[in-house]
Amino acid sequence: MNITLRTFQDSDFDTVISWIDGPQTLSLWAGATFTYPLDKEQLERYLAKAQERYPWRFLYAVVDQDEKLIGHIEFSDIWPHLSLRFARILIGDPESRGKGYGQAILRQALALAYTRFNVARVDLGVKKENLLAINCYRKAGFKDIGLWPQAIETPIGWIDVHWMTHTREEQCP
Repeated sequence: MNITLRTFQDSDFDTVISWIDGPQTLSLWAGATFTYPLDKEQLERYLAKAQERYPWRFLYAVVDQDEKLIGHIEFSDIWPHLSLRFARILIGDPESRGKGYGQAILRQALALAYTRFNVARVDLGVKKENLLAINCYRKAGFKDIGLWPQAIETPIGWIDVHWMTHTREEQCP
């Protein structure tokens, strides 16, 4: 699976907005970061926050071999030489789901995390009911850490978060 992670930019906004078909989809992707309906103003603030003087967040668009935008991933809570967190991982293009892009995204994102930021560990949290994502992360070498009950309050209710981690020593299949 050939994908590229490139900097997320304002020209990606309309496509991302088109992927969000309701509050459930938005909460599954972004927790409480955005409110439904997602709009350009919210994405502009999100992008601006990532571009502040002390970046602790990097936003990436996922494009396929034809340069079509198919997804998004955020690197946040970056502590070089220690850890960072993957957040807001989404394969938004419906035609691209279930085709192995999740593993390709994780392989590239992990390689980037370990080389660019030289971290020892990558963490992520996922809604505990999102079993497809949890299985994808496990296949990529993430280990289960535990459950954080009622971790995030969203417009659709509280989300229990399943925490996972991947260390530099682990290899993606």
